Amino acid sequence: MTKPNNQRAELLHLLITKDNVTTKFIQTHLFILNVTSVITYLRRKGCNILCNSIQTKNRYGRSVKYGRFNLLNKSEAKKLYNQINK
Repeated sequence: MTKPNNQRAELLHLLITKDNVTTKFIQTHLFILNVTSVITYLRRKGCNILCNSIQTKNRYGRSVKYGRFNLLNKSEAKKLYNQINK
């Protein structure tokens, strides 16, 4: 696969090459602040992205949730990657 040249392609490339990608990882490594928007775009284009909600406690002891994403149809996602990475 060629090098990604936009945020949508970057996130799709990450989901194709890795399993269990968290929202925090996406924000800190790809600098995508609105992860939900990009995930929604990819889902509408046909990617089957599963989100597991993980519950934890923040530094103040309150319960918070974050998403852990998995791409289920990697072969179809590679075709989409080639389309959106132009």
